[in-house]
Amino acid sequence: MASHDTIRGVSTAARLLVLLGILLWGLGGLGMILDPSEDLDVALGAYILVLQAIAYKAYRSWSRDGGSSLLLAGSLLLSMNVIALPGLLLSRIRLGRRIRLPTPPRLQGISKPRPARPHVKFSIPKARTLKMTTGPSTGAKEERRVTPAGRGLHGRGELHSIIGARLSSFTGGYTCTGPKTRTCLPGYIAPKGFEGCWETCLLGCGGWGCAFLAESGRGRFVFKVPRGLESILTQGEAPTVSEKLLGAATREAEIVARLRHPHLIRLLSYSTTAPILVYEYADQGSLAWQLSKGWKPGRGDVVLLGAQLADALRYIHSRGLVHGDVKPGNVFIISGVVKLGDFSGLTRLLSQASMHPGGAYTPGWRAPEQVYSDLRRRAAEMGYENRVDVYQLGNLLLYLATGEAVDGEDLVARPGRVEGLLRGVEPGLARLISSMMAVEPWRRPGMDEVASTLAALSPPSPSSP
Repeated sequence: MASHDTIRGVSTAARLLVLLGILLWGLGGLGMILDPSEDLDVALGAYILVLQAIAYKAYRSWSRDGGSSLLLAGSLLLSMNVIALPGLLLSRIRLGRRIRLPTPPRLQGISKPRPARPHVKFSIPKARTLKMTTGPSTGAKEERRVTPAGRGLHGRGELHSIIGARLSSFTGGYTCTGPKTRTCLPGYIAPKGFEGCWETCLLGCGGWGCAFLAESGRGRFVFKVPRGLESILTQGEAPTVSEKLLGAATREAEIVARLRHPHLIRLLSYSTTAPILVYEYADQGSLAWQLSKGWKPGRGDVVLLGAQLADALRYIHSRGLVHGDVKPGNVFIISGVVKLGDFSGLTRLLSQASMHPGGAYTPGWRAPEQVYSDLRRRAAEMGYENRVDVYQLGNLLLYLATGEAVDGEDLVARPGRVEGLLRGVEPGLARLISSMMAVEPWRRPGMDEVASTLAALSPPSPSSP
């Protein structure tokens, strides 16, 4: 009798465990459908729900046959859920959502905007601080809204139609400035997938590094190395670089390499033993190069490329990232399509290995919070760190529209300067640029609003690739 009771107790416990497993997995699938974090989450959640429905039906059928069949049902349900779990993990890895990896230091502290925003007054700084006094919090939303007359902020469909569109006004002829040499990268320093020999030539050097065009039967790519370490490519030598620095640069490169957007230049590979990055080749150079060759953007060009870059920045902001160095030299053109590259976090790390290390930010293109520590600290506390990109994109649009940019320091020292430069610019675009270049980050529009507004201002039928 006791033996029979034991068997019944084990059977009941087994039934409860199977039902609990089905319930938990079913709730997990429902949660993925109701609150997805990626596009694939809805499909994956539906898959899990269907799987659990089948499992429950099998359980009900087999449980009528007794304990022995219940063990078979439990084994089958376990195998089904084991199939579901690797599928979930693989989808996360494929989408670039690493499982609880440490967040790089520069990304920490980014948070959602807080509902209550204090009234903030500024005084002109004497040195490198911007003194702030805060009044009582009103809880009112102070973010400025810029709406094109008669259009509203319904530009998502319009934005979708211009993503990837080409500008036909760019000039060609971007090429090397020096002779070609044969470069062979040994496996222990080469970026993964780029081992072997290449025909290389120097494209040019910027503030922190030098770019080389590398060609072979595999295609044309750009290898970037810190200035002063060109021997990595010219002689295949591995320089002495701090392992700690390389580790930090590798972690940052891993994040950038996972990004996918039509208007972000792709980081194709990187070395874990030497400071080498591999990018797509921009056959029409950068905006800075185009402007140096006499390219003059029309109103449509300014708005179109602005909308495309804004959507790229919206994409990286949605992933908790900040670019931090939006300027003409970091906007590249591939077959007429503009693409943003050179994230400031990665280039600042690699500049530490350069013989010509640059500053943290580019003078002339800095946002006010990149100049004044008090303002930067306040922006971080309120969760507006990514609005630095809004200012810099507005500054880029101002430069393309008027030929002049306004550094964050000059913006505070000379109030009204931006509005003065915008007097000859179309009112809708002028209002948007002015709001993007507000001194206080929390008074600037978000990048999603910027992208939608620019899309509503853009030409109706851009040429598509």
